[in-house]
Amino acid sequence: MKPMKAADGVFRVTVPTPFAVGPVNIFVVVKENKAMIVDAGPNTEEAWMELKEAFNVLGLKKDNIDAILLTHHHPDHTGLINYFHPDTPIYGHRRLIPWLEKDPAFADQYKNYFRSLSIKMGVPKEFLEYTPTVDEYLKFGGLGSVHTLLDEGDRVPGFEEWQVYYTPGHAQSHISLLRDDGVFIAGDVLLENISSNAIIEPPYNESDEAPYTLLQYRDSLRKCLALPIKSVLPGHGNAYVFQDDLINQKLLEQQQRREKIYLLIKEGKRTTLEIGMTMFKNSWKNQLDLVLSEVQGHLDWLRAEGVVTVNESGGVWFYKTN
Repeated sequence: MKPMKAADGVFRVTVPTPFAVGPVNIFVVVKENKAMIVDAGPNTEEAWMELKEAFNVLGLKKDNIDAILLTHHHPDHTGLINYFHPDTPIYGHRRLIPWLEKDPAFADQYKNYFRSLSIKMGVPKEFLEYTPTVDEYLKFGGLGSVHTLLDEGDRVPGFEEWQVYYTPGHAQSHISLLRDDGVFIAGDVLLENISSNAIIEPPYNESDEAPYTLLQYRDSLRKCLALPIKSVLPGHGNAYVFQDDLINQKLLEQQQRREKIYLLIKEGKRTTLEIGMTMFKNSWKNQLDLVLSEVQGHLDWLRAEGVVTVNESGGVWFYKTN
């Protein structure tokens, strides 16, 4: 697909992915004699050919890209860093580091955490085959190092008109960029037509508690409400004019799902898997990891508010209303 102008000095390149979410956007930011890409698609030859063709149209070459900024660590946003010169600086949050470096100790921690968590969520061992392994997940992501760490309030080096906001929930490494004129490169925090799943992640340090990702995501949405955003350039889908109603609707839908899960617990659906199978009858097998993340996030919310309690029996969590 040819690059599309998304805003002044910003072009959108849409590349295919092997994931259920479908195509992903890469944004090419040009400024005077500088060029930066925001996000980098999956690590596939098909995605690279699309990006390379877009560079040709824009009169760019991979070796004169001044920086690669990654909004978060998911493989559909990091994979093509492998195709650039190794000296090209990569910008991102500190929580990108173990993912880009493909730290084997971190990968083992991740695998062990999710195997244990899946059993607690009521997943029988024979169902574990429906969950993607971290190795399958990582093969589409990029391998590299973060050269410049970015966090809340930072300005992007060389592109100082863009300010960084830390927007976790969908990913613990997630940052978004707001230009001084109101253009917002959102990554996956503000998708117009699809849900930004608040994906469960293990704590980055074993001594920490696991994050409540859905509650984080709700906080990130409220943060966006307070920003002077005029237009949104999302990680998936077309650019759109920002309106508060979009965020308010997402917050409302989460509240409605929370209430539905609460009622299911009252009716006797007591484990995360039981609730997920009831709510997502047609997709739970094909997207078991996302279904479990979605349900568990709302269960964590109910627990945090003291509306439900959980008891463990035989290594499985069972929820009940208070």
